[in-house]
Amino acid sequence: MARGTTTVGMLLTLALLIPALGWPSASARRPPDDAYAQVGVPEGDRGGAAKAASVSLRPVDGAGQGPFTGRPPIAKGAFYPIAVWFESVITPSDVRKDEAAGLNTYLELTADSRTDLATEAGMRVVASNVRMSPGAPFLLPDEVDMWAGPGDDPWTGSWPEDGQVCIPADGACGYTIVDQELSRVPDSTWVYGQFGKGVMMWQTRAQARRFVNTGTHAASSDLYWFTDPNICGSSEAGWFLGIDGEVPEQRCRVGFNYGKTVQRMRSLVRPRGRIPIWVFVEVGTPFDGSGAVSITPGQIRDAVWSGIIHGARGVAYFNHNFGGDCLSQHVLRETCGNHVRPAVTKLNNRISRRARLLNAPFVDGLVKVTGKLDVSVKLHRGRFVLLVGRKANGSVSGTITFRCGKPVRAVDGRAGSIRVVDRRTLPLDLTSRQSIRILKLDGGHTCGLTD
Repeated sequence: MARGTTTVGMLLTLALLIPALGWPSASARRPPDDAYAQVGVPEGDRGGAAKAASVSLRPVDGAGQGPFTGRPPIAKGAFYPIAVWFESVITPSDVRKDEAAGLNTYLELTADSRTDLATEAGMRVVASNVRMSPGAPFLLPDEVDMWAGPGDDPWTGSWPEDGQVCIPADGACGYTIVDQELSRVPDSTWVYGQFGKGVMMWQTRAQARRFVNTGTHAASSDLYWFTDPNICGSSEAGWFLGIDGEVPEQRCRVGFNYGKTVQRMRSLVRPRGRIPIWVFVEVGTPFDGSGAVSITPGQIRDAVWSGIIHGARGVAYFNHNFGGDCLSQHVLRETCGNHVRPAVTKLNNRISRRARLLNAPFVDGLVKVTGKLDVSVKLHRGRFVLLVGRKANGSVSGTITFRCGKPVRAVDGRAGSIRVVDRRTLPLDLTSRQSIRILKLDGGHTCGLTD
């Protein structure tokens, strides 16, 4: 296939090799004093656990961006971006299959793709090839933080699969590459940055922030918590979660960590909330080798909803199987994806139906949460709405206590209503099959807030 597909596979291999080849063992090194993995998230960004001085509205990240040329996939009104990473569009049937799966955005296309087929069907396109779609939203080089590193050394012009990248060979030229790539597009272009473990785990906060904030209008990071064979190690999840040594499976391989990835990416953005962060989720078997595992439909739901609860303003699916029994570059189109496609389609359709709610402002400081519930609050159409997920695998329970508002009940359109005890405390359970409960508060008031 096109060079880009080879690059995708090579970058996954690089992600596996860096801990073994490019970095000392955890016992031989420690994080820098300002390593991002050791930094807590500000109180105002802790969703339901926030202890704000008062109950307040917080606009969604990236509100008020623009104007831009082209049709950037900005979450607004009835639109919420749901993207597939690095697809090909050769025939109209390709687009129809993707639309049928609930997708509305292509986040990178192969060089032989026909962007006219995508745009004529109403799909949004973000691409790195400026000649493919002049004036369209632009994608920075994938995971440049990892394969080029945080530095201003000269760039040879080569990509990782082509040979030496930086001058000198052991130098770091990631910032140089970003600057040169940005020079290819007008200032009015909407720019997306997709980063990896460098920004999220191995670089200082200053280094990571420069990548995330240079020329971008949206960004994400691809940490595959359910399928990456290395991610639970001490130099990866250990640093990220602040745990000494190997991280146990029950703490590492949980959907909640996709939300934490979004949360930590958001904390790098300056000024805070300037750009939206998307949640990046695998839908197949992205790694090869004897330990390759596939993500399950339930895990996909957990990951996506956790990202949304923690402020994700878009969803991107990694659509490639490099391991397992069914290799594919088009998991959501081909038979390789038969076991996940129905669940992903249902999930995407639900998100699209809820777009106006998801694009509504957040409410900080309203609730205090106990147990393993993960909560954020929206103000939508004059009512508080709770987005409640799980911090752990399996069934969880806890309580949600309201600072004000005195609601009478929480209404779940799927399961009836739950009484709020003393108009203050809501006891709640989520089963292992419930990735999300969306609860509208009924009765009471909205603490003086209006939307």
